[in-house]
Amino acid sequence: MHNIFKSTGALFLGKISIAALGFLSTSLITRYLGDLEYGQYSYIFSLTATYFILADFGLSIQIIRNVAKNEASHVLEKAMLTRTFLAMISCVALCMYLLYTRVSFQFFVVSGIFMLYQWLLYVSLSFEAYLQGKQNFGKAVLPQVVAALVGVLATFTAVKSDLGLIGLASVLLLSQFSAVLVGQYLNRVKVSSLFYSLSDIFALLQKVSPLALGVMLSMLYFKIDIVIMGAFFSPQQSNDVGLYAIAYKWFETGLVFSGYIIQVLFPTFAAINDINRLKIEVIRYFFIVLLIALFISGTIFLFAPSLVLLLGGPDFIKADIILRILSLALVPTLLGGFLMSIILSLKKDMMYVAISLTALVLNIVLNVFFIPHYSYLAAAWVTFITQIWVFVGYTVCVYIFLFKKKASQKTEKFDQHFYETFHEVVKTPKKIVNEDDYTHGPLVKLIRPIVKKGNLNILDIGCGTGSLSVYLAHMKNQVLGIDISERAIAGSRQYAKKVNVDKNATFVVGVLEDLDRSKKFDCVFAIEVIEHVDNDEKFLEEIAKRIKRSEERRVGKE
Repeated sequence: MHNIFKSTGALFLGKISIAALGFLSTSLITRYLGDLEYGQYSYIFSLTATYFILADFGLSIQIIRNVAKNEASHVLEKAMLTRTFLAMISCVALCMYLLYTRVSFQFFVVSGIFMLYQWLLYVSLSFEAYLQGKQNFGKAVLPQVVAALVGVLATFTAVKSDLGLIGLASVLLLSQFSAVLVGQYLNRVKVSSLFYSLSDIFALLQKVSPLALGVMLSMLYFKIDIVIMGAFFSPQQSNDVGLYAIAYKWFETGLVFSGYIIQVLFPTFAAINDINRLKIEVIRYFFIVLLIALFISGTIFLFAPSLVLLLGGPDFIKADIILRILSLALVPTLLGGFLMSIILSLKKDMMYVAISLTALVLNIVLNVFFIPHYSYLAAAWVTFITQIWVFVGYTVCVYIFLFKKKASQKTEKFDQHFYETFHEVVKTPKKIVNEDDYTHGPLVKLIRPIVKKGNLNILDIGCGTGSLSVYLAHMKNQVLGIDISERAIAGSRQYAKKVNVDKNATFVVGVLEDLDRSKKFDCVFAIEVIEHVDNDEKFLEEIAKRIKRSEERRVGKE
């Protein structure tokens, strides 16, 4: 709990800085452009961002997952290269659309600048995701803080120099370039490590494809409303897009302030292999997130007129009613995001895709039907309705996959008190076991041919104080040790750290059925465990479900 709030504090301070500087930049831009031209600026930006959703492809979540579970193998470099490849596809598609619609020269140039900005943004987000996976949130937020500071200074210069839309777009590009430089400095990615074949890119795309579809769909229904509104109310002739954009800016800021804790909790949830422990953590933090959502939503609702005047000036005063409607959507949006992080940590990616797809369809249908009649009021209410739908969907999924799931019907009916007492007197090993060890020597000789090459994902059931797990980790394998005794697991972690293999070995308290069944292993060991279970056959069936190649099984007892 202490580490969570410590991490949250670092991220919170960073988000405050980014939001404050972002407000200042937006305030300069709105007062310089006015409601009509600001609508054009927002429309072009939203259109570009919509096309570049492809460049996200769920890679940030994949990076966080891999790093949080110590499964990262050049995942940052591969993600950056893949996003560059996808950004090129997005760029070509958008250019074809712009040429087809015969937009003005200024529209085309500003769009081109925003394309470069989007590419740099996703490169920067790759750096941020990597540091989030390591739960180093202070460093993770630093590149965007620098970008916001550069953005304010450059925006002030552009406004004073009367550089117009093209100048302001260039300012945004410059700010994101500074974020990439800072991210590179913090992560020290070697240029030589960025060269992978197309097969590597396609392999990564295939790996994250279900997750990517869900991410892109959810991002799309957040961005599509301004694009649809721009199709019915031209930004060159109507200020409707500008009014909606200024209110939506506060809505996005509310999500940033309230959603920062989710950025902390997702890697925490993703690292938990024990379902029962995950239930406890979810309940613990749900009410914290709810209170944050209610506070921010209520504050924005009450002070909507003042907030609109602060950000946009008198030209945007009509946007206060839009902001009040959007503030109501903040509570289901934040809670939905919290529940989404649980669904993703459980690796229920297809449920995430299904909810995102239905939400997108609902959002588009309602917007297309109501925006021509009610303009920005329709867009705001549709956002609220869509977020209620998403919240309800995620609530049902979390209930089914986490809470309705019966507590582990354990085949291992251990006497936990006995084992806690046993491990209270058993000392933690001081060195790594070898073939000369009197107790473990025969076992080491038996398994060495199987594990000596390394790079295997191994599960050690009933790991005790970690003698076997640490040996396997020492052989350059990724090991997950599980035991019912808290004292044993504490000793295992201490032992692994003492002999410097803690990066390769993870230990959790629990039994086999507590582990996520979607997680597969190259090898599973259960040394001196089977004689303690009531149902040998069911226990072996559970083990078989965790092995990648189920046809290769060896059953034995030390």
